[in-house]
Amino acid sequence: MDYLLFSAWQSLCADAIEEFDPEKLFVRIRDAEAAVLRCAKQLKNSTTEDDKRLAIVDTLKSLRLLGSPYRRAVTPPDARMMAVMSDLATRTCVSCRGGVPPLKGEELASLQKQVDGWNVIEEHHITKAFKFPNFREALKFVTRVGELAEEQGHHPDIFLVWGKVEITTWTHKINGLTESDFILAAKIDQLYKS
Repeated sequence: MDYLLFSAWQSLCADAIEEFDPEKLFVRIRDAEAAVLRCAKQLKNSTTEDDKRLAIVDTLKSLRLLGSPYRRAVTPPDARMMAVMSDLATRTCVSCRGGVPPLKGEELASLQKQVDGWNVIEEHHITKAFKFPNFREALKFVTRVGELAEEQGHHPDIFLVWGKVEITTWTHKINGLTESDFILAAKIDQLYKS
């Protein structure tokens, strides 16, 4: 759902950014923010997945993104990709004993597509920032990630500040990325969503 709302905001503001019209961009951002806040309120009160989908569709309509030939299509990840993402999260990290090359190129790009929002940095590590409404919620998340890391035997770097947690992971034994880094990332994403 975060993906849809971000895509909606990005699409709504794209033409204003391309024209570099600050006044138009301000109005678009204000309108998008109001629509997203209404959607968030509806999502909070929704009890079923259908109600949540309806809230998102209503938001996209109010942003004039659905049915408009002038806007880029906002497409959620397809079912196949969602299945791959959840599959990755169900796997277990494998301890690296060294002697294997780090992931590179297409193999690395394929795994990156399976974890939403994680950035690959110089084919060496992956990182993602998670936002929270306050310090307490961010700290709870850090604790849960720490427990997961112990359970998986794979330990990321964790940076905690008020309302934000940044996580960076790589396989230290080979000084690069392995599939286990992406498995851990998918599991961390599940923690964040739950």
